[in-house]
Amino acid sequence: MNGERKKKGMEEEAEGTDSQEPLHEPNEVEDEDGFLLEVVAARIDLHRRLDTQAACKDTGTDFQGGTPVSTDEKQSEALSGPCVLMGKTLPGPNPSGNSGRAPVSEPGAYAEGGINCEGTPNVGSTRSTDNNLEDGAMTTSAICDTGLESVSIVVRADPVDEADLPHAVEWTTEMANNEQNGSCFKLFVCGALLVMVAVVVLALSQADNGNPASLDAAGTGSQSKEPTMSPIEQTTYSPSMIPSELLLLDLPDYTIEAILADAHSPQARAFHWLRQDPYLTNYTQNRRHVRMGLAAFYYSTGGDDSWIENDKWLVYDEHECDWLSHLRKMQFWGGPGDPCDQQRNFQELVLSSNGLAGSIPEEIALLSSHIGTIGLIDEPMLQGPLPSTLGLLSNLSNGLRLDNVAITGFIPSELGLMTSTRHLTFRNTLLQGALPSEIGLFNAPFQFFGRGRRVGTTIDLSQNKHLSSRLPSEIGLVSNLVWLNIVGSKIEPPLDFPTEIGLLEHLSHMVIESTSYEGTLPTELGDLQSLEVLEMKDNSFYGSVPSELGHLQGLEVLSLSYNRLSSTLPTTMEHLGTLRSLKLDGNPSLSGSLPDSLFTNLVNLTTLLIEGTRLTGSIPEASCVRLLDYNIECPLVCGCECSCSTP
Repeated sequence: MNGERKKKGMEEEAEGTDSQEPLHEPNEVEDEDGFLLEVVAARIDLHRRLDTQAACKDTGTDFQGGTPVSTDEKQSEALSGPCVLMGKTLPGPNPSGNSGRAPVSEPGAYAEGGINCEGTPNVGSTRSTDNNLEDGAMTTSAICDTGLESVSIVVRADPVDEADLPHAVEWTTEMANNEQNGSCFKLFVCGALLVMVAVVVLALSQADNGNPASLDAAGTGSQSKEPTMSPIEQTTYSPSMIPSELLLLDLPDYTIEAILADAHSPQARAFHWLRQDPYLTNYTQNRRHVRMGLAAFYYSTGGDDSWIENDKWLVYDEHECDWLSHLRKMQFWGGPGDPCDQQRNFQELVLSSNGLAGSIPEEIALLSSHIGTIGLIDEPMLQGPLPSTLGLLSNLSNGLRLDNVAITGFIPSELGLMTSTRHLTFRNTLLQGALPSEIGLFNAPFQFFGRGRRVGTTIDLSQNKHLSSRLPSEIGLVSNLVWLNIVGSKIEPPLDFPTEIGLLEHLSHMVIESTSYEGTLPTELGDLQSLEVLEMKDNSFYGSVPSELGHLQGLEVLSLSYNRLSSTLPTTMEHLGTLRSLKLDGNPSLSGSLPDSLFTNLVNLTTLLIEGTRLTGSIPEASCVRLLDYNIECPLVCGCECSCSTP
């Protein structure tokens, strides 16, 4: 399956022969790529030094190790113009004469010198006083040939005392004019050439739209299938304007570091695949990022080695929307169940039982522009920590679902940045720690559907045996929370249930089961006027059942089984006219008589579990007929096949 993958543009001509070697897999980074990465590393290092160094040759001065030295031999070369790095302030003199390197942001700091345009030709410069700057500060303009294009660099120099400046050859008006004329002429020629290239590229692009023939990666002009692209996408770069260096610098720092650190990393393999895409120049920046992010995800989760279905992935002739289209579609949380929207923007990454093995890469954040759903389900070999870059998925409105995976580590606090997320599910994982307080930043609005149906925020943390059940008090700030599930975590000392839960006026479903919570049930539960399901079984709650529960006029399910509740049932329970299921079993200290009004008013009750309690009373025959599921403690309770007798 993998050997037949079509990766256009990755063929190489065998040296000295007309035959071609077999197609390379993207993970085989060639020798020239190693050289490329060394070059790119040097370029990246140059850009990083912009924040800490300035390198230049001033007129009559050669900066060596930070010490200004006048050299007449350098004057003629210096007259071509001092060279400085982009966007940095030229430091003033160093009155102490100390050698060495200091950040250019410090007054009087000197850069480690002797560098002229970082090894690239300096093709011209000018120098002038800007009256708009304070203290008559000087500005210096240098034109450096970077190998990509000639770049005009203008910097502001800090004002210095004229007496501190070293002696230099007089800079005459005639010399400046000649220099400026030469620079302007070269800039004009470069500009004209760029315009011509743009016109040619535009013409070729328009021609390609009507001609299915396109050049393959070897430039042979053979017929190849064009990719399916969104009609709104335009050609944004010409081939000459996307060299590998520029393509790399378009990526986030963490990706660049991973590529430069290991030429066989998932990021390096994804970059190697992307830069050989024959249609690369047709993509917008967003689509380049999406394809790079998906490729990194593919390699990081064993796409070539362990995936069950991977036939269409990383095929250049296939739109990324079609990489997932043949897999079984999954629709949850009301999502569309389609990888892309009508404009062919990638919006859903949902994989289930597909053999993913590895970890989720940080490059998942490259999908951020339109991605609305991420679901990785029944992938037990998916492990490693959750990348903090998930917090950059600001448009992940439909949700993040990790179900039956081996993800480890803590839930990143950066997830609080996903403020538009409606659904967060971590079920049956190896996560540890607790839900971060930043969850209180979730403020996704309701999503409305037909017939008045609406979808709010849901949080499901079920069956995570290493994850704390502790709820931060900030949970009360998630104003549109409608569903809260915390099941199966008893790894910590006893916890008090947060009273802030009573602020959730839209909460309709709450399950707190098999946790370390103890103490009395908070009376604030009675403020949850939208509550329909309240299940708080198998905890360590003690004390009486709050009478405030009788205020929940819409409650349908109440389960308080297997706690340490005591005392009697409150008479307010008779007001729960919508109640269908009442489960109180497993509370041996719960006692008292079942009020007759409980059965008279609860006409919808079909489930009654009170075994393992000391409740007494009788159940009317009419109520027994309605009960579909019941267990009672005979002979404490009579009726429903239990004969009435004195214990």
